[in-house]
Amino acid sequence: MKTALRTLDHFSLAVNNQTVCGCNQDWYPTIWQRKAGCGPTTASNLLIYHLRAGHLPMTRPLRSKEDGLYLMETVWRHVTPTAMGVHTPEHFEKGLQSFLGANNLSAQTRSLPVHHRPSQRPPFAAVVAFIRSGLALDGPVAFLNLHNGTVHQLDPWHWVTITAINERNEAAVEIEICDNLNRFTMDLREWYETTSRGGGFVYLVV
Repeated sequence: MKTALRTLDHFSLAVNNQTVCGCNQDWYPTIWQRKAGCGPTTASNLLIYHLRAGHLPMTRPLRSKEDGLYLMETVWRHVTPTAMGVHTPEHFEKGLQSFLGANNLSAQTRSLPVHHRPSQRPPFAAVVAFIRSGLALDGPVAFLNLHNGTVHQLDPWHWVTITAINERNEAAVEIEICDNLNRFTMDLREWYETTSRGGGFVYLVV
C-alpha cells in the first residue's frame, strides 16, 4: 500500500529555466545558514506544499528560487538553528508554530520523536502509522535523522522531506524523500533498527 502526496508539482520551483523539487539550503547567503539550514529549509518545504495546494492562504507567489529563498529567510527567524542545529522534533515544531502564529495561519503541528535508545522508541508500526497519517492529509512529513545507521543515502544530523510511504508488508516499508533538490527512496525499517541517535518526524494539520 502506497500513501503519497496528491500533487508533487506543488514542490516545483523554477531555477535557471529548470524545475527543481523544493528548496535547497545551499541557497542561503551565509556560510552558517548553508551549514545549519536543513531544518528551516525542510520547514519551508512543508509550507510551500500547503501554500501551493491551497491549504493555507498564499500572499506571495511561490514559483521560483527567489520566492523559495524569501520564504526560507522568513522561516529562519522562527525555525532558528542553535549551535547544534535544529536537533529535536520539538525545536522544529515550536519554530513552525511560531511562524504560523506570526503570519496568522491556522494550522497545527504533530510530532513523533524517535529516542536514541531502542527500548524507548515508539513501535515501528507507530512510526509507519504517523508518516502515513501525515501524507494521507496531503501534507509532506519532515524527517530528522540524527544518525543514519546503515542507510547510506541519508546525511547524518539532517532534516529531509518525506513525500510518500510504500508499505509492501510489515517488514518492507520504503519512504520517498526530497532532500536539497535530490529525490531518493530508502528503507525505513533499516533506519529504525540501525540508527544510534534516533530523530523524529513532524507534519502540519491544516
